[in-house]
Amino acid sequence: LIFLYLLQGVGRSVYESTNRAVFADFFPGSLNTAAFANCIMQAGLAFFLSFMIQAFSNGTVLAVIVLILAGMVVPGHLVARRYRRKPLADGSPSSSLGGPSSYRY
Repeated sequence: LIFLYLLQGVGRSVYESTNRAVFADFFPGSLNTAAFANCIMQAGLAFFLSFMIQAFSNGTVLAVIVLILAGMVVPGHLVARRYRRKPLADGSPSSSLGGPSSYRY
């Protein structure tokens, strides 16, 4: 049982640090407060939905949903990166995120 707790702790620490680093990169400066609040809201909503799905369905349904959402992470990140680099209609860089648009990924 201790081994499972260790694995959960390591997995969560990797998730938390990577997730917050991505939010910090995409929402620099004064926008990071709202972005981190949104991150916490998303996590709370995900936990709520997970508990509701567990209560009203079997584990297979939850597993399928988790696999589908996990499969959407990388394509979603790539779309966000492309959207962030896209110049605005007036030719200026997409600096609506509040930071420099010349980030290298």
